[in-house]
Amino acid sequence: MRSARVRVCAAILIALAVLPARKATTVRAQPADHHIIFDTDFALPPQDDGLALAFALNSPELDIVGITTVAGNYNLARANADVLRMLEIAKREDVKVYSGAKRPLVHQKDAFATSHYGKWWSDDAVPAPPGGFATKTVEAMPAADFIARTALARPGQIEILAIGPLTNVATVIQQQPAFANAVKRIIIMGGAIASCRTAAATSRRTPNSISGWTRRPRASSCGAASRSCCRR
Repeated sequence: MRSARVRVCAAILIALAVLPARKATTVRAQPADHHIIFDTDFALPPQDDGLALAFALNSPELDIVGITTVAGNYNLARANADVLRMLEIAKREDVKVYSGAKRPLVHQKDAFATSHYGKWWSDDAVPAPPGGFATKTVEAMPAADFIARTALARPGQIEILAIGPLTNVATVIQQQPAFANAVKRIIIMGGAIASCRTAAATSRRTPNSISGWTRRPRASSCGAASRSCCRR
C-alpha cells in the first residue's frame, strides 16, 4: 500500500513539473470563470485533495484566491507544511495559504477518534514532505478571517471549494452570519449515500457518511444549513 502511494505521489509531482505553471503575472486570454478559496485538510503523498489541487492549479477556468487549511487527515501543522511544499513543487508560490481550525468546534479526542481514520487530534511532529520543508510560509491572517473578508468584499463572486472538514466554514458563519449571503457557492466533498432528506441533519449520522462529516457533525450541520445543499 505504501509503495503504491509513493508511486502515485511521484507521478503527480512529475506531472506538476512538466505542466506549464501559471504565474500570477500570466496574462489570461479570458478572465477566469470561478474565483475559489480552496479549503483542505491537505496531505502528502497527495491523494484526493492533492489531485484536486493539481488540477485546480493548472485550470485556466479557476482563479485560486487563496488556500485555507484545516485539521482532518492529519493535524493542522502537517496540512500547512504539505500544501506549502506542493505549491513550491508546482511553482505556484504566488498562491497564499491561511492556517485554519486545529480542532473541531465541539468534538474532542476520544477512543472513537483515535481508533478510526484521521489524526486531526494528533500533536505529533510533522514529517518532512517530499524534498523537504518549503521556504514559503503561511500568512498571518487566520483562515476564517480571510474567508469572511474575501467573500464580504466581493459579494456574489467567491466560491468555496471545501474538500475537508467544514470547521473553517462553520467558524466563518458563526463569526460573520452575513457571509452566507455574500458567498456565491460552497462546493462540499461530503455527505452520505441514499440519505438526502433533510440536508445534513440525517446524512451525517449514517454508516455511509464520509469521514469528514462523521468527525465534524456540528460543523457539517452549520455549513450545510447555511445554503441549500440538498438538491436533486
